[in-house]
Amino acid sequence: MGDQMVMECPIAILHAGVDAMGSVDPGDLSDSQLAGEVLRLRAEMDRLDAVFAGLVAVAHSRGVGSGDGYQSTAGWLRWQAGMRTADVRAAINAGPLCDVLPETTAAWRAGQITTGAMRAIAAARVEGFDTELAAFTDQPAPDADRTLAQREPTPCIGSVVSPSTPGSTRTWDR
Repeated sequence: MGDQMVMECPIAILHAGVDAMGSVDPGDLSDSQLAGEVLRLRAEMDRLDAVFAGLVAVAHSRGVGSGDGYQSTAGWLRWQAGMRTADVRAAINAGPLCDVLPETTAAWRAGQITTGAMRAIAAARVEGFDTELAAFTDQPAPDADRTLAQREPTPCIGSVVSPSTPGSTRTWDR
């Protein structure tokens, strides 16, 4: 009972937060509010991916899926969670990096780097070279005190987000 309650409380809070986000009509938001919500939500989804990867790493090491008759965690997640093969593989590959790259993992959990960035790092991992990967990768970002959703958006060709005055900090309406 105690172990189950440890996870249920955060999941219940997360569930309530998702319900609250879902109750907002995006059509009622100004463009700047909408842009802010999109970026903040994506950063929170990346943070959840970091937590998920940590859970999957432990589940994988314990062979949790075998209780349901599966020989692999990947097969179990595809079946139980309805995940795509590429997403399962990415979560399983990113999980071990949590131990190898604690600073990078902390940045991922804080929303300072994206899931896509962590997947790229996981893809670059070569067995037996974790020390070199950590030396190259596991360093605080120059603006590690801010999450992605708080950073100045980088304008792209065709982007609807225009850059602010150089040196200023963009704030989103709330």
